[in-house]
Amino acid sequence: MRFYLAMRIHWFLLYLPVLIQAQELLVPDGHIAPLTRIVLTPDEKYFVTLSTDETARLWDLATGAFIRIYDDASGSICITPNGKFLVTGSPYIFKPDSTIRVRRIDNGQIVRQIKGQNVIGLSEDGLKMLFYDCIGRKMAIKLSGLLVGQPIVLFTIDSATALAVSKDLSLLAAGFENGEIAIYETKTGNLKAVFHEHAEEITKLNFTDDQKYLISGGGDRFIKIFDLNNGSVRSVWANFNKALAIDPQQQYVLSSSFDNTLEMFDFKDGNWIRLIDHNAYSIADIALTQNGELLIEACTDKKVKIINLKTQEVVQEIGAQSLFVSHLAVSGDDRYLIASSYDNLIRVWDLKTGELSKTIPSQGVMQTYLNDSLDLITSISAGPSAEIKKFSTGEEIKMFANHEFLCFAIAFDARQTRVATGGYDRKIHVWSFPESRFEQTFLGHSGNIMALCFSKDGRYLASSAFDKTLRVWDLETGKAKYVFNNGLINQMILKNDSLLFGAGQDGAISVWNFSDGTLLRKIKAHDRPIASIALYGNVLASASEDHTIRLWNCENGKLLQTLEGHTAMLNYVVFTHDGKRLISAAHDGAIKIWDVATGKLIATMIGFRNGEWITCAENGNYVASKNGDAYVHWRVDNEVFSLKQFSEIHKNRESVANILQSTVYNESKFQFSLPPHVEIIRPYSQPSINQGELKLEIAAKGRNEDLIFEVYLNDALVLTKKELKVSELITHMNVKLIAGNNRITVIAQNGRGIKSSESKMYVYYNGW
Repeated sequence: MRFYLAMRIHWFLLYLPVLIQAQELLVPDGHIAPLTRIVLTPDEKYFVTLSTDETARLWDLATGAFIRIYDDASGSICITPNGKFLVTGSPYIFKPDSTIRVRRIDNGQIVRQIKGQNVIGLSEDGLKMLFYDCIGRKMAIKLSGLLVGQPIVLFTIDSATALAVSKDLSLLAAGFENGEIAIYETKTGNLKAVFHEHAEEITKLNFTDDQKYLISGGGDRFIKIFDLNNGSVRSVWANFNKALAIDPQQQYVLSSSFDNTLEMFDFKDGNWIRLIDHNAYSIADIALTQNGELLIEACTDKKVKIINLKTQEVVQEIGAQSLFVSHLAVSGDDRYLIASSYDNLIRVWDLKTGELSKTIPSQGVMQTYLNDSLDLITSISAGPSAEIKKFSTGEEIKMFANHEFLCFAIAFDARQTRVATGGYDRKIHVWSFPESRFEQTFLGHSGNIMALCFSKDGRYLASSAFDKTLRVWDLETGKAKYVFNNGLINQMILKNDSLLFGAGQDGAISVWNFSDGTLLRKIKAHDRPIASIALYGNVLASASEDHTIRLWNCENGKLLQTLEGHTAMLNYVVFTHDGKRLISAAHDGAIKIWDVATGKLIATMIGFRNGEWITCAENGNYVASKNGDAYVHWRVDNEVFSLKQFSEIHKNRESVANILQSTVYNESKFQFSLPPHVEIIRPYSQPSINQGELKLEIAAKGRNEDLIFEVYLNDALVLTKKELKVSELITHMNVKLIAGNNRITVIAQNGRGIKSSESKMYVYYNGW
């Protein structure tokens, strides 16, 4: 009897620490720039995307849930065979530092940094990595231990346009601008073979897992398959663009075309098999599951598409569903929250019920201010003007400002009878309000205006600009009272016309004496830029790109507390008028409400691009639009699941309203029946098959509840088994195999009908 066995063991669950011990709300986040790479984890439970926004993101394959973001990543990504570490290349635009970073996948912690440009590949045991460093127009190929050891320079090559390394790191393939491909022995640097098959530059190289073949794609739109044993070459005219993959069984090659489709070719003879067309934008990279059933595409429109190759249907489309919230404002009675978004809508949330009250159409809003007494809402958008609308009806009244390019900053005086606007034209205009009658213009900055702030008495106007200067203007004389350099200031707040606070791009809070411009202190508040600050009494809040909010004593600069819970860069923060709550907005579209006294998170509000919305309280209850809970996921321990499946239990409008209106917030986390967990743990290697019957050993965990196990062979249910009061057990099941490919799937469900994630293995049985 002969058979071949290919299995997938969930290495994450067997060998890694649990990702997180408490529940975490996963807000659907997405890249803000085109995707460049995509890589599956070895257990195929997760995948990682890389983007030109210089971040990598971790996603759950089954649910499409966004899990985690890794900053300062670009160029290349590799995952160790045990699924524990992620290795990323150097950022090259926002932070050009020529550093390769090794991080833990489970928490994003950087465990090692090595000087280098990009990682080429990892050894089969995950203990070594091959990478390169740029030296002029040369590439130094280096070898290093993943976690320890000094890098060793192996050899130097001319700057290549594509690189690939064999699975055992013994061979390096380099493609060049002239279409040449060279293969080197990595130990010696000796040139083993040179191919001149392409007419233009090489854009993609891949070794097969058995190291018998090298596949290349070039600017001449050809794919070449090189037999490394006999040197023969097969040519495939593929209209090739830049994404190339070979299925693990080496039956076919997938190639992205210039017309944004995918072409499939027979690996053995290179013949065209079929076209896969599903209205993709532009495919930057592709990955295949081990069974060849699912194709995951990384597209330049910032989305990920998961395709069933058998049916050619799009199983799932993953991307940013939530919205970038740029600005927050609170009504005078603390009833309504006004959130400005880039989808041409201003969202008005009811802070007493947690519901989305209404939306007001606008044009890519950046900042919005509410004048309750006049029932007016004023906003600046991605254009040269500002607009005034009726808050109650959304009816447009007038436009004003008229900057030459983009109106970026806006400020009102204390009596709201005057408004100042600043633009990318480096001008500051002052207008009467609400008549919008032009009063005066201030000139002097040599950079775009970033922030504006009136003095309480209305006589002075402070401005910061991209020229890294801060100016205070006398509105009576029209001249600058003082000018000084202090770096780029993103937002300013003036307290009692005596202290001026500035949020710095350098992560510092600067405090000036407003009467003479003297710098009193500079607080190193964050490691990354501060996007926004807010003031109530003697408490100053700072919101940063480092995902945290910090509260400070504004008199002495001492840190009071740090608020953690956002998983993306902060954009804006504001206090309610009673000072009891702090509201923050992040880049992923999550708006969070905090209890200032305790620092506890009260609730999270999220608006989605399709008009759906949800507000989740910290006790697990939520209120949502019809399908608003379909986009949000919870992670508990190592399980990720949609909130929608618990709608009957936790969709509770009254509970959310009570929590939002309460002065004493319940700190207890919600409890519900968690999904059970199952894992095929045996056989690890070649099993004993008796007349085509395979014995499985399955580990299961539950909450001391009855579990029903279901075993599927391919898509057919072949076995059902019930275990009573399971907390943790090992059970055995026998599955009758069929000749050919066998996909075995095991799931379990509890008494509430909540199912576990799937555990799979793949067996090829020849029927002998």
